[in-house]
Amino acid sequence: MLEIDAKSSWAQESLFHIGDIYFHDLFDLDNALDAYNLLLKKYPRNGKTPETLFRIGDCYAAQGNLESAEYSYKRAVTAAAPNSRYVDQGHYKMAYLQFLQAQYDSALISLNKITEKLDAPGREQSFVNDAFELAFLIEENLADSSGALGSYVAARKLSMQHKDSDAIAALSQIILAYPKAEIVDETLVDLGELEAAKGEYLTAIDYFKRLLTDHGDSVYNARAQKRIAEIYETGLADNDKAFTAYENVLINYPNSLYVEEVRRKLRELQAVRLNN
Repeated sequence: MLEIDAKSSWAQESLFHIGDIYFHDLFDLDNALDAYNLLLKKYPRNGKTPETLFRIGDCYAAQGNLESAEYSYKRAVTAAAPNSRYVDQGHYKMAYLQFLQAQYDSALISLNKITEKLDAPGREQSFVNDAFELAFLIEENLADSSGALGSYVAARKLSMQHKDSDAIAALSQIILAYPKAEIVDETLVDLGELEAAKGEYLTAIDYFKRLLTDHGDSVYNARAQKRIAEIYETGLADNDKAFTAYENVLINYPNSLYVEEVRRKLRELQAVRLNN
């Protein structure tokens, strides 16, 4: 059990960050839960209560304990202000748990609680895009829920548990077994992200390029092109290729959500060129 003498406000931040280090950096779920629970015990009404409860739920979800995860997410929503982003975060987290349990109709109902209040006055909209994306994934692939979609859900569970090699193998099998399934584009995106996280940058780029080549009308193409640019920039430190890849986002996807971010990146890279 983690021992900290938490007597001041900085200790709240310390406990929260200790939990995050155990969870995100070390994937030590037991020690992460110790830190988060100690924070709630010593500071039951602290400003980070909803975030802490979401983290606890995420730890339980990663352990495969979806019942405890659901309970923590519901507590987080109860602890949050009525119109805060935590309400939609809770709906999204619940929808994702339902998705992982193949409860697709229930997941869509939970996601609709986010999207139906789009642009509601005084309501933060942090999870609207995530909700639309997950709803689209479910609706587009629901007809094949016992085949490709079910296999994809199984792969997502492996990824959530940081069983990355198993997740990559499962995703690769989807492409082999269901080459014409609608979910292949999501599968290629996930493969690219998993390989990038492993530092296999060229393999990641190949998956994103495969998406662009083989699925020209995919809703994920702008994201894939941006990820290619980001990998060239931060993973491979090739600013020239990164610049070209970012330019291709503007050229090929001028109405994407990433346009302003990409323009900023291009200005930054251009400044680097001028200074060298």
